[in-house]
Parts: sequence; structure tokens; C-alpha cells
Amino acid sequence: MKNIGMNKTVVIFFCLMCIGVKLFSQTKVPEDVTETLKKYKVKDKPGTYMYYNFYKAKRHPTSVIDLNLLESGLKTVPEEIRNFKNIEVLDLSYNDISILPAWLGELKKLKRLDIGRNKITDIPDFVFKIKSLEYISFSSNEIKGLEIPVTNGSKLKEMDLSFNLLSDIPRSLLNLSDLKILNLRNNLLTSIPVVLADMKFLRFLSLDNNHISDFNPTVAGATSLETLALVNNNLSENKQKELISLLPKCKVLFTFL
Repeated sequence: MKNIGMNKTVVIFFCLMCIGVKLFSQTKVPEDVTETLKKYKVKDKPGTYMYYNFYKAKRHPTSVIDLNLLESGLKTVPEEIRNFKNIEVLDLSYNDISILPAWLGELKKLKRLDIGRNKITDIPDFVFKIKSLEYISFSSNEIKGLEIPVTNGSKLKEMDLSFNLLSDIPRSLLNLSDLKILNLRNNLLTSIPVVLADMKFLRFLSLDNNHISDFNPTVAGATSLETLALVNNNLSENKQKELISLLPKCKVLFTFL
């Protein structure tokens, strides 16, 4: 009788195991997805993920919200990204890209775009017309000139143009009416941009490591500016004192903290 009872127990246990395995096999996410995605699931956005593997991202285009292709040896922007209609963050930094395709403007949910450390010489107009964009970085490229088109609803809050070849900043910068943070360090500027006087919205401006030796007194009009970084420039001590007096509510930095 003991053997019969034990056999029944074994049979029941075996059946339960079979049922469990079957259920698991029906609900299990494919391994090629879980290997990368389970670590990068985006909180509060079910079904969307951060991808660091382009091959896997291409297989799940609608779930891509954050794509990091840093140091991927790219010479062009992969056209498959055009299908990632829900993408919000795109990092293409540290590649060899020289031209941005116009179809990037079709990514209506894109909020952050990083093209740092590439070979861009001009920023195309359509970049500034992506209304969802809040942050762009073109740091460490070969940009010599800048022109901002009329944007009509730009939400851009932060722009990084550091480590380029800019010698002048145009008045068209005023078209970015939501811009709060602007990084222009390590360029070829010889004077504080005159347009600063009319940028009533800007909070932080970095001009570190340029060749600035002078400024227009109208800079006093930059009443919203909270921090102006001017480390490693050519302003005389008298010019530094004058600038501080013109911007009494702004923290002006001539040396690193």
C-alpha cells in the first residue's frame, strides 16, 4: 500500500511539472529579446525599451524608445531608424557621420539627439524644426557656421555646440525661444555674442576656452542669465570687473570652481 501511495505522489508531481513547463513555454519571451532588453526596460512605458544592439532593435521597431549606437563605426545614419516611430532618444555619437538624412525630421517623438564626435560641418534646418526635440548635441564636430530657421513651436531647451569651429553666433538664435542652456565652449569666439542681450530666456551659457577679449555693454540686457562661464579666455582684469558689474545677478566664472 505504501508503494501505491508513493507512486501516486510521483505521478501527480510529474504531471504538475509537465503543466508548469507547458505554461512557461507558452509565455516565455524569446531569448534573443530578453538577453538585451530585460536590463533596459523603460519605466512607466510598457512595451518600450532601450536598445544597445541595432540588430535586435530592427526586429522590434515599434518598441524602440531609446537607441544607443555610440562607437558603432557608422559613416551614415542607418535608414532602418526611420521605422522607429516611437523613438525619443537617439545617440549616434563617436562615429564618422558627415551628413544627416532629411527623414530624421519624420521622428515626431524624438526628444534627445546626440551627434557628438562625428564629422558634421553644417546643421540642416530640419533638425531645428523637430518640434518634440528638447536636447541636441553637435559637440566635437567641424561646424564653422550656424543659422537657425524660424521654428514655430520649438521646445529645444538645451544645445551643445562645444568643440567646434564657430567664430560668430547669429541673431537667428532668438528663434529658439525655449532655449535655457547653451554650451559654446572650445570654439573660436573672440567676443561675447551680441545676441545674448536679447536672449531673455537663457539661463546658462558656457564660453569656456575661446579667445574672448571683449564684449558689448549691451550684454547687461541678459537679465535672465544665471551662470556665464568664461574660464580660459583673454579678458583683462578690468574687463572682468566691468562684466560683473553689468550682470549683478549672474554668476560669472573666470576660473574653475
